[in-house]
Amino acid sequence: MRNEAGCDVTSRGGGLIVLCLRVGLVKMHYNRFQGVARFGGACGSGPRGHRFKSCQPDSQSFVAEVAAGWGWLRMTERVTIPCEVGALCSNIAEMLRGVEPSVSNYGSRLYPCEVITDDGVFHPRVYVVKASSYIREWGVWPWSDQGKRWVRAESICSLHSSKLRLPVRFANTLNAAGESGMGYCAFSVELRNGSRLYFVTGNAVDFPNWPPGVSPTDVIAVRAHDRSPAHGVRPPFSHESSAEYEWSPFRAPV
Repeated sequence: MRNEAGCDVTSRGGGLIVLCLRVGLVKMHYNRFQGVARFGGACGSGPRGHRFKSCQPDSQSFVAEVAAGWGWLRMTERVTIPCEVGALCSNIAEMLRGVEPSVSNYGSRLYPCEVITDDGVFHPRVYVVKASSYIREWGVWPWSDQGKRWVRAESICSLHSSKLRLPVRFANTLNAAGESGMGYCAFSVELRNGSRLYFVTGNAVDFPNWPPGVSPTDVIAVRAHDRSPAHGVRPPFSHESSAEYEWSPFRAPV
């Protein structure tokens, strides 16, 4: 049978069968979803339900699949990449392959880089990221998102892993731990001298605002969701957050 929205749903005895997904925590953030969603039993037990939504072809697509408990969810999303997003030059794309990415909590491969653009400007903190991954996770292109800065991918003429990035193994530890609250991550880093620094950032954790005299090579451990006792009585200071960084979504796959 079809519901009021015209979607096919399984029914039995005149009533809708609700498929319960035993999911501990599934986060999905998407922009203007179009495509196909299907729900079903993963373990071969219990009722199976199917739900479809018609889609229209578009320029790029990706599939996200989550398996948990009694069911699985498969989603195909199609997004349009706007003309503002350019491609990396072939030699820059080759340089990017030499940068080890961090993997965000949503599965996006983020490349924290330092770049030089064709106007000779040095940019020490730039997230280079595939455009479809960017819009899936953030929902708004950086030129339309107040507070975000961006670099045109086609303007990059030199690219290397940023010397200011949190070491990738520590960034991935924090990303795997997820948000500390809605839209932010609280964490601490332990330094070789035994001291500890506390940060509260957005969901991008690779560029903490290092104090003078501290570099990423001084970090020996991180603790996700570790809050400074001082943050219980005051907001974090600017030096306890992210440093300023930029985004560079690119069109061509790497």
